[in-house]
Amino acid sequence: LQATGSLVPDQMAQVTPIVGGRVMQTFVERGARVREGDPLIRLRDTDYRTNAAAAQASVAQARARLGLEAGAFRPENMPEVRAAGANAEAASDALRRAQTLVGRGSMSDAEYQRVVAQATAAEAQHRAAINGARAAYYQYQQAREMASQAARNVADSVVRAPFSGE
Repeated sequence: LQATGSLVPDQMAQVTPIVGGRVMQTFVERGARVREGDPLIRLRDTDYRTNAAAAQASVAQARARLGLEAGAFRPENMPEVRAAGANAEAASDALRRAQTLVGRGSMSDAEYQRVVAQATAAEAQHRAAINGARAAYYQYQQAREMASQAARNVADSVVRAPFSGE
């Protein structure tokens, strides 16, 4: 009895890198036995490592700006927000005093309008400082995501066996 046929492996995969790059090192030869997760090739990762280091520096810079080393982020704990809040409080006190004085006729209407404008501007600056602090926090979160992606790119520059086999 004679028969012709083809052998078909139980598992087969076309292995391609997730990130682009030039192959710098191969760890296995065709037909070699590998275990799942073994490195197959390493791509040039210089740019990925540089990007990862820059992203980590951006994260550290954002953390320092926000003062996150001391605990959780709270906009009212940022120096800019505290200063703007103190200015708004002082302007509000001046406005209360001015309202009393203008009611007694001891302050001109023009001077009163100037105090009202200062109080309004100080309150707007305080709200802007809070919004700026929140924006800085979102930039920090973005920097963290970029650092995470950069670290994944470094890890993905090593192509690994998807399963054990030859």
